[in-house]
Amino acid sequence: MKNRPMVLLFFSVFLGIIIYLSRIWLLFLLLPILAIFHPIQQFPRFQKVFSFLLFTLFFSLGFIRTAQVLAPLTYIQSNIEEGEIIQFRGELYKKDVKESGITYYLRDVISEGECLGNVIYYPSEDYASLGSILSLSGSVTYFESARNEGGFDAKTYYYSQNIYLKMEEVSGEEVLTSGNVIWEQLFQLQQRIKQVEVLSLPQEEGGLLAAITVGDRGEMDEEVKNLFANVGISHIIAVSGLHVSVVGMGLYRLLRRRRHIASSAICAGIIVVLYGVMCGNSVSTIRAVGMFLLSLTALVLLCDYDACTAIFVMASFLLLKNPFYLYHISFQLSFVIVLGVVSVASPLGNAYDVHCRLRWEKTHKKSKGRRWKKNRKERLIRSLIVSICIQLCSLPMILWHFYTIPLYSLLLNLILLPLIGILLGCGLFAGFVGALFPIPIAILKLLFLPSHWILYFYEMLSSLVSKLPYCSLAVGRPNLYLLLFYYSALLLLARYLVHIARTRLLYSMKLEDEYGRSYSPLPARYQRCIVIVMVCLLLLPVLFFIRKPEDFEIAMLDVGQGDGIYLQDGMGGNYFIDGGSTSDSNVGTRVILPFFKYRGIQAIDNWYVTHPDLDHISGLIEVLDSGYDVKRITVAKYIIRNDNFTQLIEAAENNGTEVFVADVGDTWKDEEKGHEFLLQAIYAGNEAELEDANANSLVLYLAYDDFEGVFTGDIGSEQESVIISNIDKIKNIDFLKVAHHGSNYSSSEAWCEFVDPTVAFCSVGEKNRYGHPGIEAVSRLENTGAKIYYTKDAGELMLSYVEHRIIVKEMVR
Repeated sequence: MKNRPMVLLFFSVFLGIIIYLSRIWLLFLLLPILAIFHPIQQFPRFQKVFSFLLFTLFFSLGFIRTAQVLAPLTYIQSNIEEGEIIQFRGELYKKDVKESGITYYLRDVISEGECLGNVIYYPSEDYASLGSILSLSGSVTYFESARNEGGFDAKTYYYSQNIYLKMEEVSGEEVLTSGNVIWEQLFQLQQRIKQVEVLSLPQEEGGLLAAITVGDRGEMDEEVKNLFANVGISHIIAVSGLHVSVVGMGLYRLLRRRRHIASSAICAGIIVVLYGVMCGNSVSTIRAVGMFLLSLTALVLLCDYDACTAIFVMASFLLLKNPFYLYHISFQLSFVIVLGVVSVASPLGNAYDVHCRLRWEKTHKKSKGRRWKKNRKERLIRSLIVSICIQLCSLPMILWHFYTIPLYSLLLNLILLPLIGILLGCGLFAGFVGALFPIPIAILKLLFLPSHWILYFYEMLSSLVSKLPYCSLAVGRPNLYLLLFYYSALLLLARYLVHIARTRLLYSMKLEDEYGRSYSPLPARYQRCIVIVMVCLLLLPVLFFIRKPEDFEIAMLDVGQGDGIYLQDGMGGNYFIDGGSTSDSNVGTRVILPFFKYRGIQAIDNWYVTHPDLDHISGLIEVLDSGYDVKRITVAKYIIRNDNFTQLIEAAENNGTEVFVADVGDTWKDEEKGHEFLLQAIYAGNEAELEDANANSLVLYLAYDDFEGVFTGDIGSEQESVIISNIDKIKNIDFLKVAHHGSNYSSSEAWCEFVDPTVAFCSVGEKNRYGHPGIEAVSRLENTGAKIYYTKDAGELMLSYVEHRIIVKEMVR
């Protein structure tokens, strides 16, 4: 703490932000206690007073800055209705160009004299320069929170960038002031480089290279992006420390050959800042550029550069700029990885160097005048140690945000990362040449040839790895307390190994530490402890695979206009009913698969298909096409065998999934530890109605201990009457899945009175063209006294049954 005061200042800022965001005003009472027991107590009196004043100052800055950033959001929530038309103006600070169109980002937006923070909207064309002040009017749209577990949380994502509103139906666009010439020229240069790369390389490679070199993902192929994420190398796409160090240090060393240190550092610093601005000034880019500038400053001033101090300086700067960066994925991943390098990877790499040096000195005692130098094997092992440590540090954050462990990412990164310098250098050189000079496309293709070979190798190797068994293991989002325990254990184990290495070094050199203590040779038991600690380090990730058995649960996903229901039997069995949507064409990849990853569901034991309408099977087909492990699909005996059904069967066959045809009375049962789970087909269609897919829906009866429920598919009132007349045990049930999304032609009065549910779930899309749920059907259900929940209002619905009590949780509310 004495040597790194920025650590104290960072935690002062951090504490101020957390106290304001959590509204825990009573923590102010803890400040006198912190003043007494804080580590600054070890300082001399003057330093103690000065440090406490700094702590108070930066705590106040964090607290006040958070209040300033939240003020526009508070005003918006209190005074502006969604859909309201407002007149506003703001500064254009970012443009995002994609195939689908262009997005404008405005900051410091003012409407009727009040600040609204930052805003985004979608103009029909690019008509303004960066830095321009724009005036326009538009309809206010709020950002939504994630509607399903594992889904994209637009609200948190945009709020973390101080973007509180999205404007639609924009009109009256007017440019009030001219823009910043440098910003606009850098943006145009970025676009020209992207165009050159896309034209000179195959489409997926051009878009990938543009993302790697200039941070523009507008032309990047979605399949390539998913492939890299699946195998654990997506970090090379984000412009961060790796890119800035390659560009910045390469440029500095080149300039250093002919220039003075100061002039070389100034030139390199200016160019790296401009490069960061051109790449979009993302959180990771700002952090990397800032740390690079601090390293250059240390070189010029002939000071030692401390990466730990630099990371806390940039963290404090970014949090004071925007306290909501705490929730930004780039901030979390970037700083955790850099801190991991500083606090774990580098110290353990240095500890290995000490071990190698002492081993060499022991075997070369008589070799006077010779000095130890790492050989190839030692350099390779050190790189492996550092890479493993970085993976161990980043793993919890990857699991927190992506829910999967890319099993082969360590090996893949060791092979691919050494090529990133060549890729960046060749790609940027060819891109700048093509953007600045009128060069024939044939010559440009020759200049991009090294980049093409490297990218082809990246894609080929990633594709091969993705086909290996257990390439990506879905273990789910870890518990927050488990994350804290993991990082604490990792730091303690790493510190212990570093302490052992330091002890050995001091003993070998007959030196004393800073407290005047001398050291004796390590006993044999310490040698065994080292092995045990190293094994514990490598086994730490096993913690994330240890999961307590899930309790019984029904989860109705918000798939829009469609159905998708997950069942957990409380004994490790995973079941799913339907899974499709007509309002979301990619519901399988956008909703269902992310839900499985979030929950850590490795496979579905039985997937029940009520009928083959697309709003019930479109997502299932996507899941099968992705190669996800679905052990069995169950369909009704009289299911309509239309084109959708044929497509489903083909997808199942290609995935190696068994298809089972169920008839009335077929039962699936599981028993364990005093609990019994049962699913039974109580309706499987009618041979006389082979033209009506809804009428031939598979209807399932569920029993878990004394809890009972019915899943109805899209049956109508006629099928309800048939079931009532044949099945008596569904009377007065606990749970009902409302038939046909709440259609007036289902949920008849006789049916509602007969089943008389305690709780009913209705899967229905907002503002759907069918008018679901019908007013009459809702009225009939409400007359039974049932509590009805709708996915259009609450997002994902989760029902659990604990100690004979029904507990319902809503994702959105």
